Amino acid sequence: MSEMEITKELKCDIELNQNQLKNAIHNHQDCLAKLKESPYNLDLRREVAKAEEEIIFIGLEQKNLLERLRDEYKAYQKTLKTNIIKNGIEERRFNLTNALNRARKQNISITRSASATSLSDDSYDNLSVNSSPEHFSNPVEPHDVSQPEFLTYFGLATHDVYREMQNKRAERKRRSTANPHFLYGNKETEA
Repeated sequence: MSEMEITKELKCDIELNQNQLKNAIHNHQDCLAKLKESPYNLDLRREVAKAEEEIIFIGLEQKNLLERLRDEYKAYQKTLKTNIIKNGIEERRFNLTNALNRARKQNISITRSASATSLSDDSYDNLSVNSSPEHFSNPVEPHDVSQPEFLTYFGLATHDVYREMQNKRAERKRRSTANPHFLYGNKETEA
């Protein structure tokens, strides 16, 4: 975290106040020492009272400086909190964008591989909704469209349809490799 910087004006005012307070206390101690030597001197008593009033006045100024310092600190904290929130939002937006891009890439690759492997499947036509041009007309009401129809507008399928397509593909693979007349790769069958 970055450090809070006090404004130059406030810093100068605080240093001046501290020096004034130090001098007023020193003056008060000198007056008290003189008053101990002659306790009945009225001029010294007035000087002590005057030094005490000066210390009180400087203390009140110090209280005002402390309030200004608190206000600056609150403004700094508010700025810091705003920046943390902004950074958090930016980080979440960045993560979400990356996740969406990854999902789109995966969806595209899955769609391509699924369409490439299942286009030859006769059951694909049975599972997907009819793709005739009149079927893709825009429905008037959203509740008129079923979920599978909605998904096919965007070239998508439900999880169940996808699993069923994958199962049929795996079944075709098993049947084709189990067939002794099927040549797999460059291997020759011994007859």
